[in-house]
Amino acid sequence: AMLEHNFHLPKIKESHKHREITEKIKENDIYFLELIDEIKKDFKDFCSLDAGTLFELFIYYTVIEFFKENNIDAKVVRNLEVSYKGEVFTEIDLFVDVFGKNFIFECKNRYISSNAILKLYGIMKILNINIGVLASTKSFHGNLKKEDIFKEYNIYILDKLIEKDKNKIFKELKEIFGI
Repeated sequence: AMLEHNFHLPKIKESHKHREITEKIKENDIYFLELIDEIKKDFKDFCSLDAGTLFELFIYYTVIEFFKENNIDAKVVRNLEVSYKGEVFTEIDLFVDVFGKNFIFECKNRYISSNAILKLYGIMKILNINIGVLASTKSFHGNLKKEDIFKEYNIYILDKLIEKDKNKIFKELKEIFGI
Protein backbone atom coordinates (compact mmCIF):
# COMPACT_ATOMS: atom_id res chain seq x y z
CA ALA A 1 0.00 0.00 0.00
CA MET A 2 2.93 2.30 0.72
CA LEU A 3 3.94 2.22 -2.94
CA GLU A 4 0.65 3.67 -4.17
CA HIS A 5 1.07 6.68 -1.92
CA ASN A 6 4.68 7.33 -2.80
CA PHE A 7 4.74 6.71 -6.51
CA HIS A 8 3.02 8.67 -9.17
CA LEU A 9 3.74 8.31 -12.87
CA PRO A 10 5.43 11.19 -14.60
CA LYS A 11 3.80 13.09 -17.42
CA ILE A 12 5.83 12.13 -20.43
CA LYS A 13 7.30 15.13 -22.19
CA GLU A 14 8.71 14.24 -25.57
CA SER A 15 9.74 16.20 -28.60
CA HIS A 16 8.13 15.20 -31.89
CA LYS A 17 11.21 13.23 -32.96
CA HIS A 18 11.40 11.31 -29.69
CA ARG A 19 7.68 10.58 -29.86
CA GLU A 20 8.07 9.22 -33.38
CA ILE A 21 10.87 6.90 -32.23
CA THR A 22 8.89 5.82 -29.16
CA GLU A 23 5.84 4.99 -31.27
CA LYS A 24 7.96 2.93 -33.62
CA ILE A 25 9.45 1.03 -30.67
CA LYS A 26 6.02 0.38 -29.11
CA GLU A 27 4.71 -0.86 -32.42
CA ASN A 28 7.52 -3.36 -32.83
CA ASP A 29 9.90 -4.45 -30.05
CA ILE A 30 12.09 -6.44 -32.42
CA TYR A 31 12.81 -3.22 -34.29
CA PHE A 32 14.43 -1.80 -31.18
CA LEU A 33 16.36 -4.95 -30.34
CA GLU A 34 17.85 -4.93 -33.85
CA LEU A 35 18.83 -1.31 -33.41
CA ILE A 36 20.90 -2.27 -30.38
CA ASP A 37 23.60 -3.60 -32.71
CA GLU A 38 23.68 -0.24 -34.45
CA ILE A 39 23.85 1.51 -31.10
CA LYS A 40 26.91 -0.57 -30.20
CA LYS A 41 28.65 0.65 -33.35
CA ASP A 42 28.03 4.30 -32.69
CA PHE A 43 26.49 4.95 -29.31
CA LYS A 44 26.78 8.72 -29.46
CA ASP A 45 25.06 9.57 -32.74
CA PHE A 46 22.00 7.34 -32.58
CA CYS A 47 19.07 9.66 -33.49
CA SER A 48 19.05 12.63 -31.17
CA LEU A 49 18.74 10.72 -27.92
CA ASP A 50 21.63 11.03 -25.52
CA ALA A 51 23.60 7.90 -24.62
CA GLY A 52 22.14 7.73 -21.09
CA THR A 53 18.55 7.72 -22.37
CA LEU A 54 19.45 5.14 -24.99
CA PHE A 55 20.99 2.90 -22.39
CA GLU A 56 17.82 3.16 -20.27
CA LEU A 57 15.75 2.17 -23.32
CA PHE A 58 18.14 -0.69 -23.99
CA ILE A 59 17.68 -2.00 -20.43
CA TYR A 60 13.91 -1.45 -20.54
CA TYR A 61 13.44 -3.40 -23.75
CA THR A 62 15.88 -6.12 -22.70
CA VAL A 63 13.92 -6.68 -19.47
CA ILE A 64 10.57 -6.69 -21.31
CA GLU A 65 11.92 -9.13 -23.91
CA PHE A 66 13.31 -11.32 -21.09
CA PHE A 67 9.90 -11.60 -19.41
CA LYS A 68 8.20 -12.24 -22.78
CA GLU A 69 10.62 -15.01 -23.67
CA ASN A 70 10.12 -16.67 -20.29
CA ASN A 71 6.31 -16.20 -20.35
CA ILE A 72 6.40 -14.24 -17.12
CA ASP A 73 3.75 -11.70 -16.27
CA ALA A 74 5.56 -8.68 -14.83
CA LYS A 75 4.89 -5.00 -14.47
CA VAL A 76 7.73 -2.92 -15.89
CA VAL A 77 7.64 0.87 -15.63
CA ARG A 78 10.20 3.39 -16.91
CA ASN A 79 11.04 6.75 -15.32
CA LEU A 80 8.95 6.50 -12.21
CA GLU A 81 8.91 9.72 -10.21
CA VAL A 82 9.10 9.21 -6.48
CA SER A 83 7.27 11.83 -4.43
CA TYR A 84 7.22 12.52 -0.76
CA LYS A 85 4.44 14.77 0.53
CA GLY A 86 3.76 15.93 -3.00
CA GLU A 87 7.38 16.79 -3.81
CA VAL A 88 9.29 14.76 -6.39
CA PHE A 89 12.63 13.86 -4.85
CA THR A 90 14.01 11.35 -7.34
CA GLU A 91 13.23 9.32 -10.41
CA ILE A 92 13.62 5.58 -10.78
CA ASP A 93 14.93 4.49 -14.18
CA LEU A 94 13.12 1.16 -14.10
CA PHE A 95 10.63 -0.30 -11.64
CA VAL A 96 9.77 -4.01 -11.90
CA ASP A 97 7.02 -5.78 -10.00
CA VAL A 98 7.25 -9.57 -10.42
CA PHE A 99 6.63 -12.64 -8.22
CA GLY A 100 5.31 -10.33 -5.50
CA LYS A 101 8.66 -8.55 -5.24
CA ASN A 102 9.71 -5.06 -6.25
CA PHE A 103 12.96 -4.38 -8.07
CA ILE A 104 14.43 -1.04 -9.06
CA PHE A 105 17.05 -0.51 -11.75
CA GLU A 106 19.37 2.45 -11.90
CA CYS A 107 21.12 2.79 -15.29
CA LYS A 108 24.56 4.36 -15.58
CA ASN A 109 26.37 5.14 -18.80
CA ARG A 110 29.58 5.39 -16.78
CA TYR A 111 31.51 3.65 -14.02
CA ILE A 112 29.53 2.80 -10.92
CA SER A 113 30.64 4.85 -7.92
CA SER A 114 30.16 3.97 -4.27
CA ASN A 115 27.85 7.01 -4.16
CA ALA A 116 25.59 5.40 -6.75
CA ILE A 117 25.42 2.25 -4.61
CA LEU A 118 24.58 4.21 -1.45
CA LYS A 119 22.00 6.38 -3.20
CA LEU A 120 20.23 3.31 -4.60
CA TYR A 121 20.40 1.61 -1.21
CA GLY A 122 18.83 4.69 0.42
CA ILE A 123 15.96 4.74 -2.07
CA MET A 124 15.41 1.00 -1.54
CA LYS A 125 15.16 1.53 2.22
CA ILE A 126 12.79 4.49 1.94
CA LEU A 127 10.48 2.68 -0.47
CA ASN A 128 10.84 -0.77 1.05
CA ILE A 129 12.17 -2.27 -2.19
CA ASN A 130 13.43 -5.86 -2.13
CA ILE A 131 16.22 -5.73 -4.66
CA GLY A 132 18.16 -3.02 -6.47
CA VAL A 133 20.07 -3.36 -9.71
CA LEU A 134 22.82 -1.04 -10.88
CA ALA A 135 23.18 -1.47 -14.63
CA SER A 136 26.23 0.02 -16.28
CA THR A 137 27.81 0.23 -19.72
CA LYS A 138 31.25 0.10 -18.08
CA SER A 139 32.97 -2.60 -16.08
CA PHE A 140 32.76 -2.46 -12.32
CA HIS A 141 35.88 -1.70 -10.28
CA GLY A 142 35.34 -1.24 -6.60
CA ASN A 143 36.82 -1.98 -3.20
CA LEU A 144 33.99 -4.42 -2.62
CA LYS A 145 33.31 -7.43 -4.82
CA LYS A 146 29.97 -7.60 -6.63
CA GLU A 147 28.97 -10.59 -4.46
CA ASP A 148 29.72 -8.62 -1.27
CA ILE A 149 27.63 -5.69 -2.45
CA PHE A 150 24.73 -8.05 -3.07
CA LYS A 151 25.13 -9.75 0.34
CA GLU A 152 25.45 -6.44 2.13
CA TYR A 153 22.95 -4.24 0.26
CA ASN A 154 20.74 -6.53 -1.90
CA ILE A 155 22.07 -4.69 -4.92
CA TYR A 156 23.10 -6.56 -8.06
CA ILE A 157 25.65 -5.01 -10.34
CA LEU A 158 25.12 -5.66 -14.03
CA ASP A 159 28.17 -4.23 -15.72
CA LYS A 160 29.64 -4.06 -19.25
CA LEU A 161 26.13 -4.49 -20.62
CA ILE A 162 26.83 -3.11 -24.06
CA GLU A 163 29.57 -5.72 -24.58
CA LYS A 164 27.46 -8.69 -23.51
CA ASP A 165 25.23 -10.66 -25.81
CA LYS A 166 21.54 -11.27 -25.11
CA ASN A 167 22.08 -14.77 -23.68
CA LYS A 168 24.66 -13.55 -21.18
CA ILE A 169 22.39 -10.70 -20.07
CA PHE A 170 19.36 -13.03 -19.81
CA LYS A 171 21.42 -15.44 -17.70
CA GLU A 172 22.20 -12.61 -15.27
CA LEU A 173 18.56 -11.48 -15.24
CA LYS A 174 17.50 -15.05 -14.33
CA GLU A 175 19.76 -14.79 -11.27
CA ILE A 176 18.39 -11.40 -10.31
CA PHE A 177 14.73 -12.39 -10.63
CA GLY A 178 15.32 -15.79 -9.05
CA ILE A 179 14.24 -17.95 -12.00
